[in-house]
Amino acid sequence: MRMRSIKMLCIKMTMTDEELKVIGLEVVDLFKNRSFEKIGSTYGYALKMDSSAEEAIEQDFDVAITECGGNIEQSKIAVAVSHFEPNETGLKSLVECNFQLGVSVGVLVELIQTDSGSIYLEQVSSYGGTSNA
Repeated sequence: MRMRSIKMLCIKMTMTDEELKVIGLEVVDLFKNRSFEKIGSTYGYALKMDSSAEEAIEQDFDVAITECGGNIEQSKIAVAVSHFEPNETGLKSLVECNFQLGVSVGVLVELIQTDSGSIYLEQVSSYGGTSNA
């Protein structure tokens, strides 16, 4: 049922911060459940390179977790929404899904909303660990 709400929200050109946060929380659930195929088919992945979106997302998520040395199930979750200044690139909003695994250590999943209303997965990375993904 929740996936249906993502599809409905993703087709709107203008979303409120609350609607974007709902999408962020649903993406958090997808990552926690390791539903990489669903993430890839719904959002794609800007950094997929020569891999499928599903494979690239899973690999980057696993690398980020390993670098942080934590258990994603025990992470503290925060979803934040910010907006880009008007620009010619078509980028409108940033949704940051933060899986905090310790003090200043965690995994960050970033989604971008474009001016057309579409949302895509921009990046999956670690922060505060030994190195960044």
